[in-house]
Amino acid sequence: MDDSTAAISPRSGPPGTTVQITAAGLVANTEVELGVGQVASEYDVVDTAVTAANGTLNTTVQIPDYAETDAQWVVVVEEPNGAKTISNEFDVTTSAALFDSTQIYLIAVGDEGQSGPEIGCGDSAIPVTINIEPTIAPLTAALENMFAINEQYYGQSGLYNALHQSNLSVQGIDIDNGHATIALNGDLQMGGTCDTPRVEAQLRQTALQYSTIDTVSVTINGQPLDDLLSAASS
Repeated sequence: MDDSTAAISPRSGPPGTTVQITAAGLVANTEVELGVGQVASEYDVVDTAVTAANGTLNTTVQIPDYAETDAQWVVVVEEPNGAKTISNEFDVTTSAALFDSTQIYLIAVGDEGQSGPEIGCGDSAIPVTINIEPTIAPLTAALENMFAINEQYYGQSGLYNALHQSNLSVQGIDIDNGHATIALNGDLQMGGTCDTPRVEAQLRQTALQYSTIDTVSVTINGQPLDDLLSAASS
């Protein structure tokens, strides 16, 4: 019985969208072919990749620029033995507007809600506008730019960055009916008890800036952020 699975994110977008594919249950340490094609049709091999020692695969594939609006595409992972694992469907939409700026959230220590939403330890979460490369995925860009800040305090602003010791990256983001599911990979490090609400605020508020998002759940290496923060506080 083949228990392999493959999932892509995002699940919709314009032609040319780059999707993240996450597969599991594959043969370990093996080169596989990656193909794209319309649902119930032939597919074209566009790349190869090597599976991890645990039989997983995390990589990206581009939906073709010539994909027609309203068509449904899938990504196919083919192993050397001919076994094929087919992803969930990608819905091709009309071309979306590109974002060239976004906001990240940092912390005003001891501000007590005067300059932004108040969080634990008497701090405030403060939005900071940054410029990004034009993209249809501004939340991914916002998070990646925030994770790239290695300084404890951001520039001359005096705003605190509770993520400065961490090494995180975005594995995938799925937005469904106003709920954003954000999957991160890497290492979360915090400097003390007060960093717990600060980390949570930076991640959640950065996502909640978008009108399409009402609620947020975050995982790091598959573990819920809430569980990780609770363990760190205990």
